[in-house]
Amino acid sequence: MTKILFLCTCIMFLCAGIILGTAISTFVILRPDRLPSWLFPPGVTNVPSSSGAVLTPSSPGDEQKVLQEKIDALKEKLEGYNKRADDLQRLLTVLVGFSTIYAAALTLFALKQAHDSADELQKLTLKAEGDVQEAIQEIQSIFPLVSRMSANFNATVGELLRILPAVDKTDPKYRELEPAEGEQIRFYEKTFAATEYFNLKHFTKDASKIYQGLGNFYAISARKSWEESEGATDPIEKLRLNQNYKGQLARARFYLDQAISKKFDPENTGALNDRAYIELSIAAPPDRLWDIAKDCCRRSVEKDSYQQRARFNLGWLKLTHAPKDYATSVRLFREAKDKPRWQQVEPARRIAEILYNKACALVGKAHESTVPDVRSQCLDEAMSDLEEAFSRADRTDREDNEMRKALCGADTTPPDGDLVFLMQNLKSRFDVLVQKVCGSAKSP
Repeated sequence: MTKILFLCTCIMFLCAGIILGTAISTFVILRPDRLPSWLFPPGVTNVPSSSGAVLTPSSPGDEQKVLQEKIDALKEKLEGYNKRADDLQRLLTVLVGFSTIYAAALTLFALKQAHDSADELQKLTLKAEGDVQEAIQEIQSIFPLVSRMSANFNATVGELLRILPAVDKTDPKYRELEPAEGEQIRFYEKTFAATEYFNLKHFTKDASKIYQGLGNFYAISARKSWEESEGATDPIEKLRLNQNYKGQLARARFYLDQAISKKFDPENTGALNDRAYIELSIAAPPDRLWDIAKDCCRRSVEKDSYQQRARFNLGWLKLTHAPKDYATSVRLFREAKDKPRWQQVEPARRIAEILYNKACALVGKAHESTVPDVRSQCLDEAMSDLEEAFSRADRTDREDNEMRKALCGADTTPPDGDLVFLMQNLKSRFDVLVQKVCGSAKSP
């Protein structure tokens, strides 16, 4: 490649010399009057002008002869330059052809190297795969316990996720566990605890779901222990059940906190909602952590703004927990009613319950207001919500039973019932609904 560059440089200099010589010769022939004085011997006094005037030598014979000799010499050099130019042109053509052939050769050589490299890479890959398989077989022969560990672990995770319960009684997946299933969950809980020593970053979402299920399992157990303790008459048994309730509640909180931690899946909205639900419905009133419930609801809404459940939980919290905020509760229930899904991929549901609770919040807002128009508007909307709630065809048996119990019991019992103020102000319309639902009218 260096030789080619050197030859090209020489050719460029030769071409430049040819062009310069041709220019000088042409100039001498056409404008001899502009030639420098050293080209003429001392005897010459004048040269022809550009108009073609005849020279006037001091000695006509000798000067004319000298000038003619110089012109002939220049013509001879010009002819030599022309001949060299032809030769150089032919040489340049040969060199260009040679460079083309050389470039093609380089291309073919590169292609061959690439092909050889691909073959070599394939050979190395096959060898590496063989080495890996040999290493795996050797490890399994030395430590047979690790054989099929990954497949067995995945199967255990799948089985555990299948049997873990839902904590919310309104959830279609909620069911009472068989005693054997409870023991199976406790066994798998111990098995899964060993994964704390391994890197779980490739299945953190599955781990989060497992922690969520374990939290729900212990939350259900805590609720059962609390309900039993409330009905116990023996002080020792009551104390034992209460202690069991506190221990199970602590475990439920621990596992659900793990599920929504940064280490696993802080965007698990189902676990966030379950964590809030524990404080709203599982923990006994003295043990409820309202701030945690609010924070989990807020985070859940931020992660998924199209869900109903987080808004429903937060609206219920604003409706029942002092200081009560009826206006915010009404807004949250309105938003929850219009959202397309309950949580995650679950379809929208519990519309009847949302309407019922919104009616209670509207009555509270009307009772607080001193503006007659606002009060009238809130009571009228509340009555319409109650009528729609009990006429919806999509309400479940559980929803219907819960709403009937509330309407026919505490919610219409003076002086603290949520619907007492509505019953007092829209008595005739309210009595029609109560008669239809409860079978008898209520009196304020």
